[in-house]
This record gives sequence, structure tokens and C-alpha cells, in this order.
Amino acid sequence: MRHPIGEASLVFLIGLIFANAATANANRNQQLDAYFQEQLQIQKVAGATVAVIEANQIAHTSAFGVRSTASENKMTADTVFQAASISKAVTAWGVMRLVEEGKIDLDAPVSTYLTRWHLPPSLFDENEVTVRLVLSHTGGLSLPSYVGFEPTDILPNFEASLSGDTNGSGSLNLVTKPGDHFAYSGGGYTLLGLIIEEVSGLSFADYMQAQVLDPLGMTSSSYMPSQALLSRMAQAHDLRLNPIPNYQLAAQGAGSLHTTAGDLARFAIANMSDNPVLSRDTLREMHTAVIDTGFGNQMGLGFFVEAGGQLIGHSGSNRGWKARLQFWPAAQAGLVILTNAESGEALVSNGFCHWNDSFQIALLTANCANRAEQLGLLNTVGWLITTLLASISLAITMRLLSNILINKRAFRRPLLTEWRCWAIATIILVGIAHIAFFYTGLGVWLVAGIPWGFSVADHAPVPIQYAIHTLLLLFAVIAASFLLRKQPDQ
Repeated sequence: MRHPIGEASLVFLIGLIFANAATANANRNQQLDAYFQEQLQIQKVAGATVAVIEANQIAHTSAFGVRSTASENKMTADTVFQAASISKAVTAWGVMRLVEEGKIDLDAPVSTYLTRWHLPPSLFDENEVTVRLVLSHTGGLSLPSYVGFEPTDILPNFEASLSGDTNGSGSLNLVTKPGDHFAYSGGGYTLLGLIIEEVSGLSFADYMQAQVLDPLGMTSSSYMPSQALLSRMAQAHDLRLNPIPNYQLAAQGAGSLHTTAGDLARFAIANMSDNPVLSRDTLREMHTAVIDTGFGNQMGLGFFVEAGGQLIGHSGSNRGWKARLQFWPAAQAGLVILTNAESGEALVSNGFCHWNDSFQIALLTANCANRAEQLGLLNTVGWLITTLLASISLAITMRLLSNILINKRAFRRPLLTEWRCWAIATIILVGIAHIAFFYTGLGVWLVAGIPWGFSVADHAPVPIQYAIHTLLLLFAVIAASFLLRKQPDQ
């Protein structure tokens, strides 16, 4: 005979456990929101949206900041963002859908499926460039990233884009032996977009909508967004939070997906469960590492792999947009962060580290610790350099002032034939070069080859910025010292 009191106690105990768990989750989500709100101010980001996945469900979504600093319209959970290179992971699903249907062979040369465009002649065999290699960025192809076009520009088609109509980003070429090493190629995913069009007979955007996005319930997503979707879109911002145009990409497969945090969370969930598009075997193949990237992670077919193959995802970076999607299939957990500012990268990285710690993911711990150590070292070096340069500048300035006050030296313009004149001219030229390198996009263009770039000074940590400013001060003080001449004996 069952004891009614015992049953009631058991029910009460179970209810208490669930209530405590719900309270703990609510507190954790509140802490998450508070953290992102704080980071938004610290990192100077206009706005962000976040989606947390637990037990293969969207457990929490939040929106922070504004859609545009010009209008101050609040960010909402259904605000649309550019997903940037996260688009590649979704494009890879479109390719693998055709593979499952037997219309594409992963190990066939890409030339098998191309009639409208072909790789230009090169020193390497284009028949070695297979679909599988392009998916894993090991096809030996060029064109890592795109500048984008103005919102009012008419976009070129795939063939024109691949041939170099990219607003300065270049054309797609075979530049190294296929299969030899990892070389990130946005152009390779533009090529995959063309293959999808050739094989399916549909436009790339229509195919992806019908075969991937709609079946996964990503109803607020599109590679070619409608006016209704664009009306919900956030505005991109530069490092100073000035609104900039929402540049568009002709390279649809590489970075033109417009979406929400919730839709990308649905995409992540589909990667970890049964879905109407791809089989579990195909997903396991896509999530399996193919090659080490040399940047602390590995590459699968359309996805980056970390933590010994446990953490899968992709990041995104278009002008004024920074984003990341990562998920842990074994734990059915994941996180999506979308931002609408060039300064959003730090918020994204810090946000994933917070998720790693607060949600006990423990897969990014080493990476986050290394990042914190590197930032700490960079800050320390920056302050030391600032202190050293400021001390030297102050010492020279005090010496100059003392000589002027005791009437020992006075300012006099040097003659063109004197070494002082040429030294001053050299310092002025070095100072101009310094300003051009650090305070304009020239520095990033020279170092990274990104034509639009951003200011190194603005993007650097605060101590490094002070060091840069102090170096300019030192230039000025040294130049001034060369103008001081010894007074003739009275």
C-alpha cells in the first residue's frame, strides 16, 4: 500500500528541485544580460543581440543598445543583422544538400559543375580543386575577403564578381597547390554559390531559401533580403559609433546572409539534432576537422572546430558587423552573438568567455586565459612605453625650458645647409608617416591587405593609444630641441 504522505513529500521534493533549477537559470541569465550591458559600454558597441541554447532549445534571448546611434531606436530580439562569414556555414549546408541528393560529388573537380565561369589559367592544376577542398579552405584559392558595395549599387552577378568586379577586393585565382595547406577564401564560397546555381537551376538565394532556410524555420533570414526584412535591420557603425552604410556583398555565398540571433540559434540546433535538410552522418562529416588552420583551431567542411572537435562554429566580420556562432553537440548547448559595430569583436570574444565560465562549458577556458594574458601583457607594455616616452619628453622639455630661462639658448631657424635643418625635416616626415600609419586605414592596409581597414590607433587598447600619442609628442620635442641655438657670449 502506497503511503500518501510519502508520495506528497516526493512530489514536493521534485517540485522544489525544479524550482531551484529555474531560479538558478533565471539568475544566470540575469547575470549574462548584466555582463553584456556592461560590455556594450566598455567596448563602445552600438548594439547586440544574444541567443543561448540549452538542451537543444533556445533558452534565452536578449537585445542590448540601439539599432542606430542616429535614431536611438532600441535593439530588439527580432532585429536583423548581417551574419557576415557565418553565411559560409549555411552555404555549406546548401552544398551538402545537393551532395545528399547525388547531384554533387564532394571529390569531383569544381570544373565539373561550371559552365558560366572557369578558374583562370595558373601554375597549378585546376582539376585538383575539388568541392571538398573549397569547403575546407584548402583548395589553394585566393580572395580571402570582400570590401562590399554601397547600398544603392547594382550588384554584379557571380561570374563578374569572380572575375574581379568586387569594388577593389580582387578576382578569384588558383594561387597554391590544392590540398597543401589552409588558406581562407571567401572567393571559394562565392564559387560554391555559383555551383549551387548551376546544379540546381535556381538562383542561389532562392535555392537556399527553399532548401535550407525555410525548412529549418529561419523565417527571418535571407541571402537576398526583401524590403520587409530590411525594415527590421540594424545599422552598421564604425569604431567611433558613427553610422556607416550597410554595405552589400555580391559574393552571396561568402557573406551576404541577413538573419537574427534566434534564427542562427535554430540553425545551431539543427546542426545538433534530426532536421529536414541534412542527415546526422552528413553533419558529423561537416563537423569533423580536416586541417589545422594555424590559428588555434581546425577547419571542417564549412565550420571551424575547437576544443578537440567538441566545439563547432563560425565567426563573421563585415564592415560594421561582428558576430559569432558556436555550439557543443555533445551537450546540446550553444551561443549566438551579433553586433552592429566595428568595435564588436572584443564584446563577442569576451561574451563567449563569459558563457564558457558562467554556463560551465569549460571548452574555451585555455583560449580565454591566453587571451586575457595577452591583453594584460599588451596593456603592461603599453603603459611602460608610455611612461618611458613621456619621461624622455619631459626631461628634454625641462632642459629646453631651463636653457631658455637662463638665456643660454634661444630659438633660431637653422640654415638649409646645416644638419639640424635636415634632421628636423626627417623628423617631420617620420611624424607624418606615423600619423598616416596609425591614424588612418593605411596601417591595416599595409599589414593585413584590407583596403578599407580601420585606424590602428582607434582599434588598439588604451595604453597602446597613449603610447602612440606620446611618441608623437617626443617627435615634436626633439624637433623643437634642434631649433634651439646657443646664445652668443654677452
